[in-house]
Amino acid sequence: MSQPQKPLRQAMPLVAEFIDACAAEWGGRTVGAIIRAGLDGQPVFHASEGGHEIGTRIPPPSASYTADELLASSPRGGAAPGGSSRKEATR
Repeated sequence: MSQPQKPLRQAMPLVAEFIDACAAEWGGRTVGAIIRAGLDGQPVFHASEGGHEIGTRIPPPSASYTADELLASSPRGGAAPGGSSRKEATR
Protein backbone atom coordinates (compact mmCIF):
# COMPACT_ATOMS: atom_id res chain seq x y z
CA MET A 1 0.00 0.00 0.00
CA SER A 2 1.40 3.43 -0.90
CA GLN A 3 1.82 6.38 1.45
CA PRO A 4 -1.10 8.83 1.38
CA GLN A 5 -0.22 12.03 -0.43
CA LYS A 6 0.38 15.02 1.79
CA PRO A 7 0.40 18.03 -0.53
CA LEU A 8 1.03 20.55 2.28
CA ARG A 9 4.15 18.65 3.37
CA GLN A 10 5.39 18.93 -0.21
CA ALA A 11 4.39 22.59 -0.54
CA MET A 12 5.76 23.56 2.90
CA PRO A 13 8.90 21.45 3.42
CA LEU A 14 10.50 23.73 6.05
CA VAL A 15 7.29 23.80 8.09
CA ALA A 16 7.04 20.01 7.78
CA GLU A 17 10.64 19.65 8.97
CA PHE A 18 9.96 21.91 11.97
CA ILE A 19 6.76 20.02 12.86
CA ASP A 20 8.61 16.71 12.61
CA ALA A 21 11.31 18.02 14.98
CA CYS A 22 8.65 19.23 17.44
CA ALA A 23 6.88 15.86 17.26
CA ALA A 24 10.17 14.07 17.94
CA GLU A 25 10.80 16.27 20.98
CA TRP A 26 7.30 16.50 22.50
CA GLY A 27 5.42 13.61 20.92
CA GLY A 28 3.28 13.32 17.84
CA ARG A 29 0.00 13.28 19.74
CA THR A 30 0.77 16.55 21.52
CA VAL A 31 1.92 18.33 18.37
CA GLY A 32 -0.97 16.88 16.36
CA ALA A 33 -3.49 18.14 18.91
CA ILE A 34 -2.03 21.66 18.72
CA ILE A 35 -2.12 21.65 14.93
CA ARG A 36 -5.72 20.40 14.90
CA ALA A 37 -6.70 23.15 17.35
CA GLY A 38 -5.13 25.73 15.05
CA LEU A 39 -6.99 24.29 12.08
CA ASP A 40 -10.21 24.47 14.13
CA GLY A 41 -9.81 28.22 14.66
CA GLN A 42 -7.93 28.42 17.95
CA PRO A 43 -4.98 30.85 17.80
CA VAL A 44 -2.44 28.24 18.93
CA PHE A 45 -0.88 27.18 15.61
CA HIS A 46 -0.17 29.09 12.42
CA ALA A 47 2.40 28.47 9.71
CA SER A 48 3.15 29.92 6.29
CA GLU A 49 5.68 29.06 3.62
CA GLY A 50 5.90 29.74 -0.09
CA GLY A 51 2.52 31.46 -0.26
CA HIS A 52 0.73 28.64 1.58
CA GLU A 53 -0.81 29.24 4.99
CA ILE A 54 -2.42 26.91 7.55
CA GLY A 55 -3.79 27.32 11.06
CA THR A 56 -5.13 30.42 12.79
CA ARG A 57 -3.16 33.62 13.07
CA ILE A 58 -2.46 34.87 16.55
CA PRO A 59 -4.21 38.20 17.13
CA PRO A 60 -1.98 41.27 17.35
CA PRO A 61 -1.13 42.45 20.86
CA SER A 62 -3.50 44.95 22.42
CA ALA A 63 -0.62 47.05 23.74
CA SER A 64 3.05 47.59 23.03
CA TYR A 65 5.89 48.96 25.09
CA THR A 66 9.41 50.11 24.37
CA ALA A 67 12.36 48.52 26.15
CA ASP A 68 12.84 51.73 28.14
CA GLU A 69 9.24 51.59 29.37
CA LEU A 70 9.62 47.97 30.41
CA LEU A 71 12.91 48.58 32.20
CA ALA A 72 11.51 51.64 33.99
CA SER A 73 8.76 49.51 35.50
CA SER A 74 11.01 46.56 36.42
CA PRO A 75 11.56 45.58 40.06
CA ARG A 76 15.04 47.08 39.80
CA GLY A 77 13.39 50.42 39.11
CA GLY A 78 15.26 51.05 35.91
CA ALA A 79 18.64 50.57 37.55
CA ALA A 80 21.58 50.77 35.21
CA PRO A 81 24.17 47.96 35.16
CA GLY A 82 26.18 48.08 38.35
CA GLY A 83 23.14 48.82 40.52
CA SER A 84 22.84 52.62 40.31
CA SER A 85 19.83 54.23 38.72
CA ARG A 86 20.16 56.88 36.03
CA LYS A 87 19.02 59.58 38.43
CA GLU A 88 21.75 58.65 40.89
CA ALA A 89 24.34 58.45 38.11
CA THR A 90 23.62 62.03 36.97
CA ARG A 91 23.93 63.63 40.39
